[in-house]
Amino acid sequence: MTALRCVVVALGLVLAGCSEPPVAPTGNGAVAPNQAQRAAQTQASADSTVQPIGEARMLPDNSIELNLSTTQPDGSIAHGLVTYKPSDPRYRSTLEHIGAIEPGERKPVYPWPPAGKPGP
Repeated sequence: MTALRCVVVALGLVLAGCSEPPVAPTGNGAVAPNQAQRAAQTQASADSTVQPIGEARMLPDNSIELNLSTTQPDGSIAHGLVTYKPSDPRYRSTLEHIGAIEPGERKPVYPWPPAGKPGP
């Protein structure tokens, strides 16, 4: 599998779970944690085997930059950098997943639950 295909497959798997219903944003466009996100954070805290898959950063224009990577079973590393502007259809669900974040702030990104399943 080519490196580019690994990145596309990894990011597709990661982002496939970004389909939760939207919630109202707070003052700066951030959203309050929803039930699935709170459950994922609780599970991540309780289960030390759940490791971040990357880092999220909010840019000055409120865009979200995701720097994600994963190691494949054969040892190859898939890496991707994705930026969602507030107008992107996936912006809201991505923001819901990572939780409240301010411009300039960085946060770890934990895996999304499999498509069609609620958070842990």
